[in-house]
Amino acid sequence: MSNNAKASDDGVSFASIRTRANVTGKANVHDVWFRCRNTTTTPDEEFVAKGIDEGGGDWRADFGPIKSGSSIELYAWSEDELNTRSAEVACAENPITAASVTDGTTAPTSIGAIQATGKSIRVGWLPANVDPYFLRYRVYRSDDSYTAIIAEPDSNVYIDQNVSYGSSYSYKISAVNKALVPGSQSTATSNSVTVQKVVGADIGDGEVGTTNVANTAITGRYYNTR
Repeated sequence: MSNNAKASDDGVSFASIRTRANVTGKANVHDVWFRCRNTTTTPDEEFVAKGIDEGGGDWRADFGPIKSGSSIELYAWSEDELNTRSAEVACAENPITAASVTDGTTAPTSIGAIQATGKSIRVGWLPANVDPYFLRYRVYRSDDSYTAIIAEPDSNVYIDQNVSYGSSYSYKISAVNKALVPGSQSTATSNSVTVQKVVGADIGDGEVGTTNVANTAITGRYYNTR
């Protein structure tokens, strides 16, 4: 059994519980099921999860989010192909206290930003060290002191198109778990990106500062294909 937790903005901490069972030597095991009972709540909360076969007779299940400090009891049983159920076995560590052991949603690192094609900024970062209940990221921007959430992407890349020419931007990122509890914000991008118009000799309509091609520079020739 292992557990980890993350504090929310209001100081409440939530834990995730990972439990395992080994059925090596047990005949006709088709599935393993786990039950998590929270005896701190009134009435008791119970959650049941089908185990994940990790090979070698090992099965595991994850439960959470559970409020840190809660008293938890864990149980497991197996089933054969006919869904015949074995006796339920209690975890030898019962009762377990859901407590903060490691930070489950650490802040992403190596935040970088560059101007992308046209009027946009590409922001990227190394994935966070997240718990089994990681849901998504949150992106914050310097023009509102990193307080408002400007995006919640699933991946570790975000293209910010809501920018203005001549303005400078830097970014911070946090990871969010399935309880919608955000981890701490990352440090800001090491560079502040100033959005600039790109002026070149390519054909364009001037929307992003490109040079329009003069009418006299456009030629055509008619070919008789018959």
